[in-house]
Amino acid sequence: MSNVAALGQRPVSEVKQMVEQINQTAATIHTLSCDFTQTKVIRLLKEPIVSKGHFSYTDREQLRWEYKQPYPYCLIINGQHIRIVSDSQNQTIDMERSSVAKRIAQLIMKGAKGKFLDDQQNFAVEMYVEGNVWKAVLTPKQNKMKRLFVKADIVFDTKQQMMTGMTLYEKSGDKTVITLSNIRKNIALDASLF
Repeated sequence: MSNVAALGQRPVSEVKQMVEQINQTAATIHTLSCDFTQTKVIRLLKEPIVSKGHFSYTDREQLRWEYKQPYPYCLIINGQHIRIVSDSQNQTIDMERSSVAKRIAQLIMKGAKGKFLDDQQNFAVEMYVEGNVWKAVLTPKQNKMKRLFVKADIVFDTKQQMMTGMTLYEKSGDKTVITLSNIRKNIALDASLF
């Protein structure tokens, strides 16, 4: 039996305190740079698909999610534009013209800012404690969001009070596990990344 099951959901007062601490830390982060490992578990495949890359973020609505393995692919958000760059394409999408792109970008930026936990309109949130990590379980309330995932587990390191991993569960039973490592806050980032 895991500590999460043993400890159960935290009381409302404790959840508010945990969310407040995470939000205070997020407010101090102006840039973020880290490596990530993404493991996609698909029920129909024997082996998971593992991708690795680098993530960069600024609080000026700029984000770069760059896959380096097994093949290069990059998603860049800069203000109201999303750019997708790969060997086969270089496409720019205006978020004002694509509601799907806008929702995905908002979801990614909220995650980068740690703002999922305050979004009571879109998510039901439960908080758990497991050893030296906090775990937020988000369940989408809106149908559009439910099409993207049915549940998300977000893991926060209690010392850094920031996200270090996420698992997205899909309706099909598939899941995506993202683990962040080599996290560096408030470092200078080259503007050409975005």
